[in-house]
Amino acid sequence: MYEKILKKFVPIPKIENFERYLFIGPHPDDIEVGCAPLVAKLISEGKKVAFVIATDGRLGTTNPDLVGDKLVEIRRKEALASAEYLSVTDVSFLGFFDGGPYDVDEMAKSIGKEIIRFAPDIVFTTDCKTRSECHSDHIKVGEASIKAVMMSGFCGWTKSFSEKTHSVKAAALYFTDKPNSYVKIKGFSDKRKECLSIFSSQFSESDIKTLSMYFNLRETGLGLKRCSGRSDAYRVLAAAHMHCLPEASKW
Repeated sequence: MYEKILKKFVPIPKIENFERYLFIGPHPDDIEVGCAPLVAKLISEGKKVAFVIATDGRLGTTNPDLVGDKLVEIRRKEALASAEYLSVTDVSFLGFFDGGPYDVDEMAKSIGKEIIRFAPDIVFTTDCKTRSECHSDHIKVGEASIKAVMMSGFCGWTKSFSEKTHSVKAAALYFTDKPNSYVKIKGFSDKRKECLSIFSSQFSESDIKTLSMYFNLRETGLGLKRCSGRSDAYRVLAAAHMHCLPEASKW
């Protein structure tokens, strides 16, 4: 009973009730794979949206002729083209080396700079606790993002890289296995497939066909579960949920 009362006093924030949205991707393409329909919907509603891409994507190929700086440039261009397609004009590249040989605390500071610069109400990032997630960048970027969300409001933490602070109201996790929030994406579902086609260094026609089938099933299934039509799902936490409120783990 007390958990229901707590939830009423500290409710799960509604994704579409904010004005400024920062999306963090471990690699070029992750934001679009996880969130393209939502991004397109937010833009159509006049919301402010920015992208931060944490790593340079240099390892994302099985073609030995593309590994390294050549692929970095290709993926950067693809990311900018995809953002342009979604009408996102604020795109930052942190440039950390793809594959995980970086310090989470240093990445958190870099993300903290972007949080202070853009001043988002809510930050989207990968769920570093998804049980099936094995990619080190998805895990480490998720950890760094959440640390930055937690700490960017404290001057003692930000003083090494900024004179300013910014307190984020909520975090939203994509690629999550514990969603608690659902967004209707009717009319925007096709945006994900179009974005995937822009990332031709990553996705073949066969890949796009397979992924499109998966997301069609997923969006429909999530919508049926909520009786809301095609939907995407996220795990959303208010700032109060992320510190000393273990009951929020069940919401």
